[in-house]
Amino acid sequence: MPVTGTVRNGQVVFDDPVTWPDGTRVTLVLEDDEVYEYPHSMEPYDHEKELEGLMESIDDMKAGRVMDFYVFMDEVAKKHNLTPYNTRVNE
Repeated sequence: MPVTGTVRNGQVVFDDPVTWPDGTRVTLVLEDDEVYEYPHSMEPYDHEKELEGLMESIDDMKAGRVMDFYVFMDEVAKKHNLTPYNTRVNE
């Protein structure tokens, strides 16, 4: 019986009410777990690797491969059914 929900303040809020008794065990599976993976997978700090990543970012900026921050944040909000970023900033 699949159910869906959203994490809010560290708790899962289900889209529809559930009537499971206290103590019911459940297993959660992230729909898009790649989004939640920390880029470094908690690997030990590697100074050279960090510098390489920064240099790649600078090359991307110089080549024009950039996106406006607010446009990006609005796309993320839309993908995850969140309030658009610009709306929250202007409140």
